[in-house]
Amino acid sequence: MISPKIKFAIILTGLVLSGVVAQTPEWDSTLKLLISVNPEVKAADLQVAAKEEAIQVAGVLPDPKLEFTTALAPVETRDGPIENQLMLGQMFPLWGKLDRQEKIAVLQRDLAIQEGIRTRLAVINRFEKSYAKYIRIIRSLDILNQYSKELESFRTIALTQYATGQGLTQHPILKLQIEQTRIETKTNALNGNREALLQSFIRLFNGQLDTSGLQSLVWTTLSEENNDAWVSKAFVLNPSLNAIKIQESIATLKRELNEKQNLPDLTTGITYTVVGPTSLPGAVSSGKDPLGIKLGLNMPIWFKRNKARVESARQVERSIQIKTTDVENRVTESVESILADLDQIGATVDLYENRLIPEAEQMLSSAYAAYKTGKISFLDLLDSERMVVNLRLDYEQVVANQRIGEANLRKAVGLLEVEE
Repeated sequence: MISPKIKFAIILTGLVLSGVVAQTPEWDSTLKLLISVNPEVKAADLQVAAKEEAIQVAGVLPDPKLEFTTALAPVETRDGPIENQLMLGQMFPLWGKLDRQEKIAVLQRDLAIQEGIRTRLAVINRFEKSYAKYIRIIRSLDILNQYSKELESFRTIALTQYATGQGLTQHPILKLQIEQTRIETKTNALNGNREALLQSFIRLFNGQLDTSGLQSLVWTTLSEENNDAWVSKAFVLNPSLNAIKIQESIATLKRELNEKQNLPDLTTGITYTVVGPTSLPGAVSSGKDPLGIKLGLNMPIWFKRNKARVESARQVERSIQIKTTDVENRVTESVESILADLDQIGATVDLYENRLIPEAEQMLSSAYAAYKTGKISFLDLLDSERMVVNLRLDYEQVVANQRIGEANLRKAVGLLEVEE
């Protein structure tokens, strides 16, 4: 089990800032279910739990050493032969070595927490992008279904006109049949894509999602922020950036620890010697077992090895410091690139909503009126209807792209939309 302290750290590091994301209860509960059942998230949480337990191991004194020596040929002394010797010793690492080992373990736990946040963001991002595609397919199917019904009514009119002699040729009927076949093919392809997405949802939720309620979910929206504000939030929340900063701290501690390894450690202990009785004259304490104290220092005298160990750690530290700058640049570039794409997509959405679709619908209404008065042909009316349908389908694709862009922005910044 993950301790409450770690859970709080996960929440704190990936917390959604006030006013950044507008949530709905249904969307929130769906994301809670996702991160509670997704196997990848569970595996990441177990890694955090493992690192938490590793803290209890780091920074602890090494195990004491118990040694026993027996003499194959006892050494005779004035007080008797030395038969056996027992020694209990303990090494005490000096110069702050244990303290740094514990700090490294704590930072490695924090690193695992950041990986857990990154995993959550990736899993949520996959769900959001798939959901955007799913909604586009559902709405596109509704558009095509309505269009198919209108085509069928057009076909009935065309057949009636041809049967009564008002239609001179079968050309409109044949063109309608081709259009119906084309719509049927597109509908079948969308249905296939919908089933594939439903299966991906089931796998993502480890089989614990009721897909029947997916269409009722309300998409979360991002608040309006300028580019600098988004980049600033990313510098606080992005798990990759936080992870590289933690790695930088770990590298510094490891370099310091390697420097401390060039200094000696203290070993203390007690010895107990078993002495047998003796018949030699002048023995003061014949057969008495003496108890002694042992003090020792290890001698790190291999200076070339010691220097290489420290220099290696120093180069790793410098490498990570440089990499931190690279990660900062990449995070900034990613956020700004996504924001630029969203600005362009937003302008396109406005164009569709405020100009293209209203003008196309107005054109279609005029086409219906003109057709009723005989000013345009049946095929001209069909072309007008097809243009409106294609514009609506294109609009749904642009809206899906906008939602995918918002999902990518949340991931790039590091916004977790759910509190555990």
